[in-house]
Amino acid sequence: MELEKGKFFTSSDTARWLKVAVLGSNVAGELFPGQEAIGKKININSHYFTVCGVLSPKGEMFHYDFDQQVYIPDSTAYKRLTGSERVRTIIIQTADAEKAKSLVPLIEKGLLQRHQGVEDFRVRSQEEMLETMNQVSRTFTILLAAIAGISLLVGGIGIMNIMLVSVTERYREIGIRKAVGARKKDILAQFLVESVVLSLVGGFCGIIFGILIAKIISILGKWVFTIPISAVILPFLFSSIIGLFFGLYPAQKASSLDPVEALRYQ
Repeated sequence: MELEKGKFFTSSDTARWLKVAVLGSNVAGELFPGQEAIGKKININSHYFTVCGVLSPKGEMFHYDFDQQVYIPDSTAYKRLTGSERVRTIIIQTADAEKAKSLVPLIEKGLLQRHQGVEDFRVRSQEEMLETMNQVSRTFTILLAAIAGISLLVGGIGIMNIMLVSVTERYREIGIRKAVGARKKDILAQFLVESVVLSLVGGFCGIIFGILIAKIISILGKWVFTIPISAVILPFLFSSIIGLFFGLYPAQKASSLDPVEALRYQ
């Protein structure tokens, strides 16, 4: 961790349980806006800590905001804040990232010896944590794809029903058009275009609604909000395909009508 100002607490500070703290950049800015944070006091659980350093801005990763953290000596936290000397989490950083995975069994072996053979701990590498997150992401993607597929099917059936009703209500119009020279493919194209337009309007409304929901979630979660061009093009493409597929049967039904029978329809 890089320091912007001050210094990090030392092993001597840890051994003496000193009440010193290193602040994330956002914490320092919020607690002491426009002021020098070094040497100031902050209150943590009714204990006053002296600020000895401020970290450089690091940003956020995996919903963990490094700039919103306060770091104090672990011995001070156990003795003065929690009243317990039990360590709950240890983060180990290796100089060589390639060796991180190979160190896991060595760490497990060492901890087993210290815990007298009782495996009451868990050692996880960053690679394992990333794989877990990827599995969750894949499961979530499959779930969303299933929901989207069902929604498309229901929407497509709705479009087909609307177009069938439209064909039924326009029998005489279709009969007149055929009587004055409209060809079968002209009627087919007309109803296919109407079906695609209807589907595209629904797709456009869905895109706008999705963007608004994503924007609200990004504001609440303090995430970066971006709209890739594929997120706009693909929905329109799928909407067109759905419109063509589910509009084909009503369009064929309309184009196959006998003009004489259509003109007799009341």
